[in-house]
Amino acid sequence: MIRKGYKKPLTEEDLYDLDPNDACRAVNPVWDGNWERHGKRQAEKNRGKSVRLSVAPVLIKTYGPIFFKGSAFALLSALLQQVVTKANEWGSRSSRFAS
Repeated sequence: MIRKGYKKPLTEEDLYDLDPNDACRAVNPVWDGNWERHGKRQAEKNRGKSVRLSVAPVLIKTYGPIFFKGSAFALLSALLQQVVTKANEWGSRSSRFAS
């Protein structure tokens, strides 16, 4: 795709289709619901005063579970790599003494 875009400007037909779960149509309703709830909560806290909303709590609420799941799998993978490496070292060490 990079080469194609280098030779000529890309058009919409050149792009691949996006997974429906990753499309804005799927994520936007969740974001909108979280944003509305956050806005109402902040308005109730600051009765009558102007409210400045932060995007961070809404980002965490919307994407936090997916990010946490991915981070947990990455940590598990790193730990398993260390365990397998140590197990191989112990296995090779014990086989030398068994002979």
